[in-house]
Amino acid sequence: MQQDKRVWQQNRDLAGLQNHSIT
Repeated sequence: MQQDKRVWQQNRDLAGLQNHSIT
């Protein structure tokens, strides 16, 4: 479960970075 949370947070970070790049 901890790994899943880590992946989820990483995915969120990636989405945020991509969003920043697109904006």
